[in-house]
Amino acid sequence: MKINLIHLFSKIRFKKLRLWVAYPFIFLYFALGLRTGFRLIPGILLVFAGMFVRVWASGLIKKRRKLTVSGPYSYTRNPLYLGSFLAGIGFCLFVNNILLTVAFVLVFYILYAGTIKEEEILLTTLFSQDYLDYKNAVPVFLPGFKRYHSTENSVYSLTQVYINGEIIRVMACALLIWLVYTLQYFLDAGLSNIIQIQKIIIVFIFLVFGFWLSIVLRKKCLRNQGLL
Repeated sequence: MKINLIHLFSKIRFKKLRLWVAYPFIFLYFALGLRTGFRLIPGILLVFAGMFVRVWASGLIKKRRKLTVSGPYSYTRNPLYLGSFLAGIGFCLFVNNILLTVAFVLVFYILYAGTIKEEEILLTTLFSQDYLDYKNAVPVFLPGFKRYHSTENSVYSLTQVYINGEIIRVMACALLIWLVYTLQYFLDAGLSNIIQIQKIIIVFIFLVFGFWLSIVLRKKCLRNQGLL
């Protein structure tokens, strides 16, 4: 029986597939880090840059309700995914493993290329010619130098950032960075410094509380907007 690979590829739901791929990748990430050690400095600026781009974009976009073409969307059609890519590369640099970085780039390309295709079909259905004009003028991923001009001018909203769940991602990112730092500290110093360990635990509790609070605030925003 002949298998149509293109047909099978088109049936994949990439947004769901991303979650399943993330779990083994995270396991591999920490396995490599524990073996070779973590280095925060090389990638931390990329992580911050990636999260900045995501927070900027999240304060403007109203998913499925409005076509957003201002802010970072006037330079790239997918600033959220660009931010994720930058942050992901930053985390790979923490481990300082070239094979992991190459694997991340390849997996990211496969998963997000499929996701973007799915979203293009949806956006064409929702916004018709407006989206097609925008699609033909703005690069799909890497930002262009020419800004897309439109009468649409979305107002940045921190509430929208909460609604889109971006603060939750920022807190999760902060927790992951702190976990990387903690693991490297124990690899280097062990359990000898009780005061430093107490500080690490206090910061960890603070970050967990911030993560929980961001989830609570998002639910409140969703209720206030009638989206929950």
